[in-house]
Amino acid sequence: TDFQKHKSFPRNCYNIMMVYASLTKLKGHDYNIYELAYLNHHSKTCFNVACLIFAIQTVMLAVVLQDNACQYEAAFAQRDRMVWLIDISTTLFVFCFCYGQFTSAQSFTAAARGVIGSYLVKDEDLVIHIPTTRGKWKPELMMLMNQIVNQYALSLAPLVSFYFILLSSSAMDALLNGFSLLFIFE
Repeated sequence: TDFQKHKSFPRNCYNIMMVYASLTKLKGHDYNIYELAYLNHHSKTCFNVACLIFAIQTVMLAVVLQDNACQYEAAFAQRDRMVWLIDISTTLFVFCFCYGQFTSAQSFTAAARGVIGSYLVKDEDLVIHIPTTRGKWKPELMMLMNQIVNQYALSLAPLVSFYFILLSSSAMDALLNGFSLLFIFE
């Protein structure tokens, strides 16, 4: 074919805006810092930020568990039915959010490892190739951190949420604590 006689069509602003609107509405995978550091394994900044965030999340989880574990008597003594209703409702929302994060991290890990469906892809057919000249320890560490935070530790979130809201002294406190937990998880 002769491309020398090719003429471009005039641009239609309306169609360009419609395509842009369609592209921005596409739903896809929202990458977390560990997945981004895995994909961008040659960046020291991504690696350092991911390690810092992992350390902060680990310390925060330890502080929350240690500080609230001593108050189990107040949680077991909770008799207010409205607190229980708010607690169960909030925990259900937190569970749904955590399940979405868990499956998202699980599917990313499987895809990065070369598992598509139930089939293992050959090394030469992998989409993500990590050169072995600099070692694979950084990307492997990012995958491990992703699994620890977004799969294992995240499975504790509904339990911590349930327990934390039970510590509320009134239904209004439970409602405010529930909203704050949902805001934090979102």
